[in-house]
Amino acid sequence: MEVVPNAKKYTVSYHDHAVDEYAVAGEAGVPAPGTNTNNDISDKKLAWSKLSNVYHYADCDVVKLIKPANIVFGDTPPAGKTLHKDCPKKSQ
Repeated sequence: MEVVPNAKKYTVSYHDHAVDEYAVAGEAGVPAPGTNTNNDISDKKLAWSKLSNVYHYADCDVVKLIKPANIVFGDTPPAGKTLHKDCPKKSQ
């Protein structure tokens, strides 16, 4: 990853061709660091960690525990991962 001097945002590319865009800390009007603009949760049904072998419905409370750097959102189940038991888990 490289960031151009005075840039307001930067991108991170992954080996699976996913690209996440982040704001440079302190920039107004740009999504906060950790905001996954290419995989916005508002229009996705599923979520998972790049480091886990399970996936979740996006509204599962467990999704809130996934670090922003590791979270991926999608509409179809990811290959090689199984649905989290009791998903979606909701806090009471």
